[in-house]
Amino acid sequence: MPATKKRTTSAAPVAKRSRVDPQIAQRDSVAKALKVATDKNVAKMFTEMLPFVFVEPRHQYQDGVLDMISGILIEHETNLRSQVSEHETFVAGGDDERTKREQAIAEAETAAAAKIEALKSAGEILEVAKSELDSAKESLSTAESEKDATAARNSAAAANKETLELALELKQKLDAGIEDDAERQNQCNQLHKLLSPVVEDKNMLNAMKFSLAKPKDALEAFDSMVVQCVDTEMKKAQETVQKTLAEVDSSQAAADAKVEDCKTVVEKRSQALTDAKLGVSTAKSAKQECDAALKTAKSNLSALKGELKESKSNLDDANKTLSDFVDGALSTFKTLRDPPKESAEEEAVAAEEPTAQEDQMSVDPPKESPKEVEQPPEVEPTPA
Repeated sequence: MPATKKRTTSAAPVAKRSRVDPQIAQRDSVAKALKVATDKNVAKMFTEMLPFVFVEPRHQYQDGVLDMISGILIEHETNLRSQVSEHETFVAGGDDERTKREQAIAEAETAAAAKIEALKSAGEILEVAKSELDSAKESLSTAESEKDATAARNSAAAANKETLELALELKQKLDAGIEDDAERQNQCNQLHKLLSPVVEDKNMLNAMKFSLAKPKDALEAFDSMVVQCVDTEMKKAQETVQKTLAEVDSSQAAADAKVEDCKTVVEKRSQALTDAKLGVSTAKSAKQECDAALKTAKSNLSALKGELKESKSNLDDANKTLSDFVDGALSTFKTLRDPPKESAEEEAVAAEEPTAQEDQMSVDPPKESPKEVEQPPEVEPTPA
């Protein structure tokens, strides 16, 4: 039988494993924490320094950088603990917060009720101010009418004085007697015309017209009575005119003063109305503010349940964030800054072991697989 050739296999070359510095991942953890804990530019600056500040022995400047990084991380830890404490306080004080918000609603309702009363009172004051202003304007109108009437009366008195003087002259002529009937009748007509605006009794004036038109020796008792009555009325008119003329200055001054007083009252009432309108506007604004405050208070109470739920969730997140930071980046930073000696030696040994194994594998030849070892051929038995 032909001899079977021995098959051999060659081992594939073993690639050397690169040595990975375990501090790289640790420094990355610290760098991520810095980005969260401080300004991005500050974090970038310190992140770029991380590969150089943990080496030993260290320079005082490296220690200074580590102190600054430590300060940032500790301050971040303080902030995280403060957030946890804040959420814990809010969650623990849920019942107190509910009572507080219910009290806020009660206070807002009381304030709103007070503002309603204030608005009602302001409205009543406004109505009174309107009424008083209307009354003051009416008084002013009356005073102005009286002023005009006084002026007219004084002017009429001056005119009546002249009229009465002319009438007295004509009366004296008629009393003395005028022989000519036409002249006498003409004088009677003029006297009647002059006395018409002065003497109110028109029947007496008409009777006078006929009585004085008679000749003096033809006058009867009735005519004499009529003439006497006319004399009396003319005398009264003269006295009235004289009195009016004597009081012209004082009466006109009094009328003018009354008008000015009424104008002053109108101005005061107008200002009072303006103030009352402002009071109503202010009361409305105050009521609207109270209504808004009451609405907000009720909304705050309604939102409390959701806020407590959210705060509990935030508390869980804050605790996890704090725990991850303290057990992660902060602990890593402390370890990198002050590594234990034992750990440093173990890392050195662990770093050397892969190199030794790789060197050994590069020297030892590859072993043959048991399956690849050539087996002797089987010998068939020879038949007898």
